[in-house]
Amino acid sequence: MEIDYTKYTLQELEDISKHIDRSKYPERFEKVNELINERLSSTDKTTEDESYIEERLGFGSKKGCEKIIQYGFFAGLFVTIMSFVTAFFPIYDDIELALFEEFGISIIVINIAVLAFLTFFISKRSRAAATIMFLYYSFSVLRVWFVELEVRGVLLSLFLMAVFVNATIATFIWHSRHKNVPITETE
Repeated sequence: MEIDYTKYTLQELEDISKHIDRSKYPERFEKVNELINERLSSTDKTTEDESYIEERLGFGSKKGCEKIIQYGFFAGLFVTIMSFVTAFFPIYDDIELALFEEFGISIIVINIAVLAFLTFFISKRSRAAATIMFLYYSFSVLRVWFVELEVRGVLLSLFLMAVFVNATIATFIWHSRHKNVPITETE
């Protein structure tokens, strides 16, 4: 049974090319790669293929930057929600309990408000918000690791720092290259 790959999008074709068993289906692999090359060199691409091509360029394209900024927004949303959950459904350790006793609920509410504020403005492509969020999150994590000597959540924290720094870079690139570019009909 022959599979008609012409109905697939460029993104789906690249996914097939990456995951197909090349030794078991060498002719399918060849056919998919030929279709990918045809689609990339074609002048009449579908809007979905054009969008995918631009997004996969990452920092080099407007949509790629917007996608990276969107990841920063989702990371900020995650951090804000987790701060809210841990604040109001507490699993306190000694340090958090000491902060809570010293400052009361105000420090927790201020922290959540700052995170929510920065997250909102990351979604609006604010360079300042993305930079401050990266610094705010990084310093709070590093404070926990080195001042309080509690190394926890290392992988997740490093991942979120990487997302925030990439979102920061993407906001600067977006403003320098793409801010005043007129919107076309395909967007």
